[in-house]
Amino acid sequence: MRRNLPGTYRLPGRRRERRRDRLAELKTLAVKKVPITYQVQGKKRSAEIPGILHMSVDPLPTMHSSGEIWANTGYPISPDKVALAVGAPGSTFTDHGMRWGKSGKNGLYAPIPWSNS
Repeated sequence: MRRNLPGTYRLPGRRRERRRDRLAELKTLAVKKVPITYQVQGKKRSAEIPGILHMSVDPLPTMHSSGEIWANTGYPISPDKVALAVGAPGSTFTDHGMRWGKSGKNGLYAPIPWSNS
């Protein structure tokens, strides 16, 4: 790489062309307006988008009296604390030709300040 402007770099011609070609291959995903249902039942959190998303997480098992393990991980959405969780059975995402199964896989939940205004 050669230096272009202070703090920026410019890729040599061939590498720049390969990057441009790879970016041109990416397909634009369609945006959809869909209803989202979010629920908290005790320590369980779940979200549902009919026909697309069914995700639910339970706190990671612990002997702590709170029933939750909270960590200060610096996670971008909630940098102060997240609860360690595991995907509940039947947790899936299916859209844009992708299918992800999250049952039994790692998860997180956290208090997030949210507004629709």
